[in-house]
Amino acid sequence: MSDHHKILVIFLLTLLIVLSPSFAAMTPSDQKLSVDPGNFQSATFTVSSTIDDVYIMNVVGQKDWVSLPTQISVQANTPYSFDATFNVPSSASPGKYFFAIRASPVKGGTESVSDVELNVGSNKVSAEKILFLGDMQPGGSMKSEIIIKNYGSTARRLDISEIITNPSGSAISSSAGGIEVSADSLEVKESAFTLPECTLPGKYTDTVSLSENSKVVSFIKENFNVDEKFVLKTEKNVSRSLFVTQVKMSLKNTGNVKGIAEVTDDVYGALFFSGDLPSSIDGTKYRWVKEIDPCGTAVITYSVDYTIMIVPIVVVILIVILWLILFKFRLVMIYKKIHQEKPIEEGGEFTVSLHVKSFVSTKNVEVRDFVPSVFEVIDTPGIIPVKSKTNTGTELVWRFNSLNAGEERVMDYKIKPMFAVVGRIKIPRAVIIFNYLGKKFMRVTTREFLGTDKGFSEESSKLDFIWRIFRRS
Repeated sequence: MSDHHKILVIFLLTLLIVLSPSFAAMTPSDQKLSVDPGNFQSATFTVSSTIDDVYIMNVVGQKDWVSLPTQISVQANTPYSFDATFNVPSSASPGKYFFAIRASPVKGGTESVSDVELNVGSNKVSAEKILFLGDMQPGGSMKSEIIIKNYGSTARRLDISEIITNPSGSAISSSAGGIEVSADSLEVKESAFTLPECTLPGKYTDTVSLSENSKVVSFIKENFNVDEKFVLKTEKNVSRSLFVTQVKMSLKNTGNVKGIAEVTDDVYGALFFSGDLPSSIDGTKYRWVKEIDPCGTAVITYSVDYTIMIVPIVVVILIVILWLILFKFRLVMIYKKIHQEKPIEEGGEFTVSLHVKSFVSTKNVEVRDFVPSVFEVIDTPGIIPVKSKTNTGTELVWRFNSLNAGEERVMDYKIKPMFAVVGRIKIPRAVIIFNYLGKKFMRVTTREFLGTDKGFSEESSKLDFIWRIFRRS
């Protein structure tokens, strides 16, 4: 193609563009919106044009509901977006409303339009019904179920106030709380309450109000009936000691009418029963009958006291136990005695007696005593012991093959101090060892003193020291 031809083609195309009308379009071309009265809804629209142009915006329909720019400037081939807001007044009736959003070009191009269908719903929210469950009697536990319906298309946050009044109009229960109800949905609000004891019979009223932003939006009243009823509440306390059982039964009529209360209890030991007499007795079943006014109380008390029977038995048992301890279980007794009560002087003699009495038959009996080395042992007529001398003193041993029940033995010996001692001194204890029923037993005498009561001397301390050494060995 020659340059002449090229210039001609470019000229013709430019002329065609200049002479052709401009083209514009608005998207979306149509849409549907939903909103409740008293609320708003926004929508975004986009205008495109093939030339730079200014568009005048207007609305066909409820113009006072729509907010949008009065005009827009659109550059060629550059889409321009804007928002239109639909503000629905609270007085609007539910239904469908139709709008046309128009963009008219100033330079005479094509007009673009978008159609809008606005569905205005109901903003109603309602407490539809109250259901009552539980024991509809004085002191009964109950539950209310409040059914709430949101007819609107948006979720609602509601405050709930509930007051329950008795037949005289006095409030017996009240509660407050909140609930969120989703759009176009049903919610149930539960509330637990307890009817007062002795509450009046008749019709009770539950009043529920729903509020939003401190404004009541719904209100409902429902009734339920409390019948005349005798309701018995029983409390039993039992206290026990060694031989006495005490019972207290407290009866209360928490109902709203007078009634007859019947209570039974198992009582063992009728001979030892005392207290409120029963109306009837069937074996161990004692039955009491009491008439109680509304909100009235009655108390039944009784006791079963075995002391009269038990005390003599206990005394006999104690006597038997004491006899066994003193006479049966003591087996063998051994006593040690100093016959003279005089000052300890050098060369003075003292007679020591060991008295053994067996209450049972024993075998391999061995009696042992110890005399510290500061004394000289002198034999006396009678049973002669076996003597064993050590550095600390002399050990005396008497042996018997057996001792019969009731048999007694007395062993005597004399001691002579090697020097005088002022005051009293403790002398070692004697020991008896024996076999009884195949077991070995040992008994020890009580502590005995030698001399007169004039204090405790160094010599006595020395003798005690020697005796402790002997016992440890």
